Amino acid sequence: MDAVTIGERTQVGRNTLASFSFFVANAVFALWLVPFLIGKLGIDGYGLVVLGLSVTAYVSLVAGSVNSSISRFLTLDIVRRKFSCANETFNTAFFGGLGGVLLLLPLLWYFAEHVSTFVNVPDRYANSASSFVLLIAGAFVITFLRNILTVPAFAQNRLDLIFLCQAVELGAKLLVLVLLMNLLAPDVHLVGYAILAGSVAAGAASIVTWRMLAPYLTLSPSWVRSSRLSELFTMSAWVTVNSTGALLFLNVDLITANLIVGIVAAGQFGAILQIAVALRSAATLLVRIVAPLFFSRFAKGDMDGLEVLALRSMKLVGILVACPVGLVCAWSSEFLSLWLGPEFASLEWLVWLCTMHLAVNLACRPLFFIQQAANRVRVPAIVTLALGIAHIGLSILLAWGLGWGVYGIAASGALMLTSKNCVFTVVYGASILERPPGRFLQPVVVAAASTALALVIGELVGIALDIRSWLLLVTSTLASVLVYFTIVWFVLLRNEDRSFVQANLPGLASLREPR
Repeated sequence: MDAVTIGERTQVGRNTLASFSFFVANAVFALWLVPFLIGKLGIDGYGLVVLGLSVTAYVSLVAGSVNSSISRFLTLDIVRRKFSCANETFNTAFFGGLGGVLLLLPLLWYFAEHVSTFVNVPDRYANSASSFVLLIAGAFVITFLRNILTVPAFAQNRLDLIFLCQAVELGAKLLVLVLLMNLLAPDVHLVGYAILAGSVAAGAASIVTWRMLAPYLTLSPSWVRSSRLSELFTMSAWVTVNSTGALLFLNVDLITANLIVGIVAAGQFGAILQIAVALRSAATLLVRIVAPLFFSRFAKGDMDGLEVLALRSMKLVGILVACPVGLVCAWSSEFLSLWLGPEFASLEWLVWLCTMHLAVNLACRPLFFIQQAANRVRVPAIVTLALGIAHIGLSILLAWGLGWGVYGIAASGALMLTSKNCVFTVVYGASILERPPGRFLQPVVVAAASTALALVIGELVGIALDIRSWLLLVTSTLASVLVYFTIVWFVLLRNEDRSFVQANLPGLASLREPR
């Protein structure tokens, strides 16, 4: 059984092209942004920026939880052509979620007004820290609302339009940030204005997308149903708990570093973490391409199709992420010297701790959609929250108790995250589909082998070429990527994997092997 039907392939190709284009643009923006902000604000100011984004990420967490729930129910309604139910789902999620976010605003306001009480704030930014937190909190509220408006695009597998909205956000953010930082005295609150401008621009684009794709969905409180609110809230609540646990893995690290090792070390740690963030974002974009297909398969009761889709998605995501992970680790010292300056080269082992485990962990992400499609989110939420709390405890023990500093925080995150994904997530996903867990461990092993392959290639190329310039880095990357994917294509991929890739990637259909 093919993982993607013939009727879905054209859209998967468009989604893939849009995803890749946005990833490249976002990666270039992220690479430019870190040294730009460090140069304008200093390492302590940059540390405050990434810390503020981490603290206020709870609003995004709520938004993501609600969106996961509404995506599941709305996709089932649309696939089954129950448009009245779709209106009830859409409006109940919008107005119910809006009320929930508004309840969080007083907490964010209190934190913003007393931010220096909770974290270390550089003296020169004491007056602008509160404004910065309030601005990005407002941006996240707008992001929450516009994300709900893009759910119809997700339900109809039009992820290319969602990526277009995100591209609008990126462009507006870049334009406003450059203008403000060059026309006014650099300050952290100017970053908040840029983030807010991006959210507003993307919100406008999301409204156009919603009206174009789903004119049958209208915003009206009359469509709100308490019974549907209960369904959405129950799933959203558990997804929120799950996301809270994930937040403890991904965002609390900077708070821990700020409180234990200081604002400067936290700023350095935050800069290194942007590499991991970029790789996570890439994996998220890859997985989102097939996310609607998981809900569609479940709506049709196609469990065999779900299994094939999950296994193939896990394998391809692991292989794709392993390449940059291995190369970044192989050239960590050289890359840091070129990107942030020679004074950052000594942090190369921190790069290893933050990134080496990512391919195997991110390969498990497709299994999250099986949990959501089946509405089996309670147990994963409890496990993720428990391990997130354990991560904080272990981070404090290693960073403060043993004196490992930020290296202890990174090591704790790698250990706990790998335990959660490669053990629990694999076993639980297999149990939902009533399949042996070993089936879903195979793609994880492939991801680990692919990471080792990319690392070896990177080390060999690094020996052959003394990477001391961006030109040599780009040349080395292109050569290594070519060798890596040649080996992967002929050694790690099976015939059905190659057929799947050729059928679904734009420009490769003509290379597809006959069946």
